[in-house]
Order: sequence, then C-alpha cells, then structure tokens
Amino acid sequence: MLEEQGGPEKLTIQRIAVPTLGPTDVLIKVQYCGVDGHDAAIRSGIRRLGFTPGMIPGHEMSGTVVAVGDQVSTLKPGDSVCNKTQPSCGLCGLCRMGQESVCLNRSYTNVEGGLAEYAVCPEDCAVLVPDGVDMVDAAVAGCAVATPFHAVAEVAQVRAGETVLVTGAGGGLGMHAIQLVRLFGARVIGWTRSESKRAAIERVGIDHLICGTRERTPVWKQLLDLTGGRGVDVVIDNVGSAAFDDAFRGMAPLGRYVMVGEIQGEKVSINPAFVFRKAAKILGSRSHRRDELFKALEFIRSGKVKPVIGGVYPLKDINRVHALLDEGAITGRSIIAL
Repeated sequence: MLEEQGGPEKLTIQRIAVPTLGPTDVLIKVQYCGVDGHDAAIRSGIRRLGFTPGMIPGHEMSGTVVAVGDQVSTLKPGDSVCNKTQPSCGLCGLCRMGQESVCLNRSYTNVEGGLAEYAVCPEDCAVLVPDGVDMVDAAVAGCAVATPFHAVAEVAQVRAGETVLVTGAGGGLGMHAIQLVRLFGARVIGWTRSESKRAAIERVGIDHLICGTRERTPVWKQLLDLTGGRGVDVVIDNVGSAAFDDAFRGMAPLGRYVMVGEIQGEKVSINPAFVFRKAAKILGSRSHRRDELFKALEFIRSGKVKPVIGGVYPLKDINRVHALLDEGAITGRSIIAL
C-alpha cells in the first residue's frame, strides 16, 4: 500500500479485506504483477494524477478469475487473464472512434491494485490469456508490449526502411519497442544511459546502440553521423525531458517525435522555428487499446516478441525493486510474484 508519496520506503505491506466486486468487475487471484516507471512516478510524486492515499499500486497483472459481477458475460471463474491498463466507457465519441485509450469519461484513470493477492479489474480491461503464453509474460503484455505497439504502429506509423530512435532502450518499454520496430522492417538505434545494459539490449536485435549522454560526442551528433547527416525518421521517447533536446535535434526533416514516457517530471523548451523548419510532428502516445493487447499476446505466443524480464521477486522485496528502479538498475521489466 502507498499512504503518501516519497521514497521506496513509503510502500508498506498490510493485510486488508478482499476487495469488493462491482456488477461489471472481475475478481482476480493475482499470480504476477509488473513494476515499472509508472509505479515509481506515482510513488515518488513525479506523477500526481492517479495517486490516492492508501492505494494499492500495480497496473499490469496476470492471474485467475475467482468471481465475476452479475453483469459480466465474457469471463468466468477459472479463466486465466491479464489486463488492459486503462478502463474505457465504450460510449463516448473517442471510444466509438476506436480511441479507447483516451476515453473522455475515464481519461486519467488506471487499473491499479495488482500488488496484492486479490485485485478487482473491470470486465472491459480483463483479457483471456491464450494457450502458449506464460503467465509471467502475460503480466507485462499490456503495458510493456501493447503500449509501445500502439506508439510504433498507430501513432508513429513506422514504415519499412525508416530509422527509429528508441530512448530508454534498456527499460521495459524500450526493450519491447526495439523488437516491435524491427517487426515493421525499420532500422533501430537505441539510446541508454547504462553501459551495463548493452549486452541485453544487443540480444534483442538493435542495429546500433548509444550509451551515455553528452560525455563525449553529443548524442544528436551521433544520430546524424549514423544516418549520413539526415537524422532519424522517428523518435520513440520513453524517457522524456532528459532526452528531448538531443533526440529532437537528431531528427530528420518530416520526422515524427512520439512521447511515450517521462521519468523526471521536468519541462522541455523548444523554439517553434525548429519545429516548422523540420516540418516535424510532436505526438503523444497513451496506453493501448483492447485489440492491441490481443495483438501483443499473439506476438508473444508466436515468438515474434520475447518479453524481457529483469527479475521475478517476492512481494516482500517491493521496496528493493523500487530502489533498483530509481537507480535505473533493472533491465526490461521486473515482476512481483504473489
């Protein structure tokens, strides 16, 4: 539970009642729950939206349905499920346009509660895990795979032959974005601050990796050097403000800059002339749709995307896991086993 925002020590393990089931909810016996930068941002206070004193964090989980509400028709006890990270109403204009990840009525809500033995999830967000997908992998199918898939396929519309920069290449979003970009036939340049993650990043199939920040050659200049002076066609930015200046400067004319994450909570500044001089597009990408989660699970089942799990830990180690997250010491996605 998280009573107040702050350091990793603010997370405490408590015993409470099993959560109450609403008419359109399912009750899940949680097996695994992913822990990522979203959780760290809520815990630390970088992200204020989504925090409620006394909340149970955990927005990506897998487990078994043990009970369903009276209005639930698509799931039953015994089903193995994982979850879409954001609920949607299905009725507003954006939902009816197929843009449920920015639902007008539930725009800033997230499924939470996965760091517990039992969690309640709206029926809309619970998805059957297909045969052949391990439940550890299923826990990260939504946030870590479907979310970058939405950014790469729908928002950036990456095409074969393009060059794509993925920032935060060693993190949960980055490791899977690299694999997804390659599925589209594009060249991938990764950028990580940690030399220790090089080998793991190279194993997922990166074309070129930049380690560090501005200690030697500026990153933007390295991007130009790697693209014959042209720059990258697309930036999938999982880091945000800390990477923006270099990544934007290293982008090609007509480039698409897709903002997926923000780890420091800082502002960026840019001269508008730089945007229209490049004829650039700066785009935001939030979460994923239900159909994209189905696709992510199929990518995992078929072996086209291999979830990168940076450790499976017991719940009692949650403070340590958050400390490692703050240090940038986790490669891929960490998992808590319940």
